[in-house]
Amino acid sequence: MLAFFGSLKYGLWTPFVQLWVNGPGLIEPWLYAFLIVSHLGMAVQAFLIHRYAAFPVWAVGLASGWYVCNDVLDYFVAVLDGPHHTWVVALRTADGIDRSLAAFDQMAAAAVVTTAVAIFLAMATRVAIVRNGAETA
Repeated sequence: MLAFFGSLKYGLWTPFVQLWVNGPGLIEPWLYAFLIVSHLGMAVQAFLIHRYAAFPVWAVGLASGWYVCNDVLDYFVAVLDGPHHTWVVALRTADGIDRSLAAFDQMAAAAVVTTAVAIFLAMATRVAIVRNGAETA
């Protein structure tokens, strides 16, 4: 479940942030394109996991807790005076990282939405598995 959630979440979150919030910055164009395409590939990989995983409730709950906690610590509770993986060009100012910029809110919203999408798809898959009688637990 951690792989399903992570592949889906960051496979969608990163291209959104790069294309609509951050921009290429000082990244070479070929590397910027690779960053976007490779992360979109992660979202596709999530649906390969979707084909064979059993989606047990405990695993969905664990992954949900992990990624909700991740979002809270990255965007809503400043640990050690700053964001963690959110050191993107769109947040840099002359005074350092500015979490009050609209870009930060857009990144946070995308993180929360992608986590919610992963939770929804995982639970919907679990319901479908149980309804189809593929697994009773």
